[in-house]
Amino acid sequence: AEILGVTFQEMLPKSREVFIGCKRDSSFWEVILVGMWGIFVNIYEDVALKLAGVWREEIMWMFQSLKWYQILAGARGESSIHFESLIDIVEKIQEIFVSFPEITEIDINPAFANEKNAIIVDAKLYLKY
Repeated sequence: AEILGVTFQEMLPKSREVFIGCKRDSSFWEVILVGMWGIFVNIYEDVALKLAGVWREEIMWMFQSLKWYQILAGARGESSIHFESLIDIVEKIQEIFVSFPEITEIDINPAFANEKNAIIVDAKLYLKY
């Protein structure tokens, strides 16, 4: 691969981290996943999974179904993350994934979200070869 450039972006202050993923396989077709980042995904397996083609209300339901949802929604006096921005990201990632069948998997771990915004921090796309 040839790298044509690198982009640096400001970090979101006081944010919470989220996992967003897409996977394509012969058993499950195309699926969209959301969950808490890192240890929560890897050890606690706290993820919500749906077939691709979800709309905004379903994406919100996916976040609400997580065991750690209250942390995202603002537990113990913390403010809620900006779910609308996070839902926008999931919608756009889903659109890219469904539009390009050569992408077998997308792994965004983490995306940062705070009360005003959400950004992708680390993204991996896996292609058929």
